[in-house]
Amino acid sequence: MSRVLVIAPHADDEVLGAGGTILKHVSNGDDVNVVIVTDRADLEKRQRQQSSQVSTELGVNKLYHLGLEDEHLDKEIKLIITSLEQTYNEVKPDIIYTCHSHDVNIDHQAVFKASTVVCRRLQQHPPSRFLSYEIPSSTEQGYTVPFVPNVYNVLTADEVEQKIDAFEIYTDEIRPMPNPRNADGLCNYACQRGMECGSMFAEAFLLLYERQ
Repeated sequence: MSRVLVIAPHADDEVLGAGGTILKHVSNGDDVNVVIVTDRADLEKRQRQQSSQVSTELGVNKLYHLGLEDEHLDKEIKLIITSLEQTYNEVKPDIIYTCHSHDVNIDHQAVFKASTVVCRRLQQHPPSRFLSYEIPSSTEQGYTVPFVPNVYNVLTADEVEQKIDAFEIYTDEIRPMPNPRNADGLCNYACQRGMECGSMFAEAFLLLYERQ
């Protein structure tokens, strides 16, 4: 059994980036934990309830909320590190998933920077694997460093459907096409990543570090 920690800047990023992979870890008997860094203004209570429901749907063992302020994380890197480190030391994860380094969303960039400090190699509980995920509508809009995956998790049709169902719990975050934050968009992403690795469906990741 592996201990897994998914770091999400906002409620819904955990599903958009790694929803299918969470399901696979749970199916394999792994201990999956999710930490959501921020609360969106005026949506805190509703989205905390929704994230709890999503965690139940996906089979997450424990859900953490750091409660930091949405759209202000670029000024709070040290606070992210301090808060996130407490969760990291409690979970002691073997495998960590975080967001991409150069998403267009500034909060995502800040969480990635903090994650690299918290998940450093030289510490009492170093990670075995550290990966970043893509967030549809945020990652592909980045202008500088593109997301180039080197790890794929193959998904079944049922896992894609479960991922979409879980995302749709976040009713405030659904957007119409051509924004990919909807059922058709997420299915298209899963198909595209599946074709890249010779399968029907997949989620894609960038492996940042793996301990030999």
